Amino acid sequence: WEATGACRSRYRLPEEFILYVGTLEPRKGVDTLINAYVKLAGRYPHQLVIAGKRGWYYQSIFQRVADLGLAGRVRFLDYVPDDDLPSLYASATVFAFPSSYEGFGLPVLEAMASGTPVVCSDGSSLREIAAQAALAVPSGQPEALAAALESVLTGAGLRDDLRQKGLERAAKFTWE
Repeated sequence: WEATGACRSRYRLPEEFILYVGTLEPRKGVDTLINAYVKLAGRYPHQLVIAGKRGWYYQSIFQRVADLGLAGRVRFLDYVPDDDLPSLYASATVFAFPSSYEGFGLPVLEAMASGTPVVCSDGSSLREIAAQAALAVPSGQPEALAAALESVLTGAGLRDDLRQKGLERAAKFTWE
């Protein structure tokens, strides 16, 4: 827990937040996440923290946050070094990964291995990677993503269940 405290301090993170980690580009579904988050922002104190380098067509993500008046609630961390990622994941209330296409989906496993509940899209490899250890929603559907995130934010039992299942699922993977 000492490492998560240092991470919170270094990145000036709020006590409770929804986390996304990945490149900022259209296929990652960050626009879907922002559209889902706007449905939750007025009812919950959780900020949205987006960590990742800028990819192609990233400008619309920043513009959408501004257009929705979320600049004070959405934090962009840009690239986060690998050494900081475990603490960043562990500090989050929930990890959201609404990608429409992934070759593997390593951030989902990283979040689960860090004990963070996961909500991800059911497309591509993510359903296979997450199995029953995450809530899966159809990609590109902000309403479904918002509902799943709200379930995790409001359900301590669900968070604990996803945390435990995620740790067990992540332990089944090796670099080999």
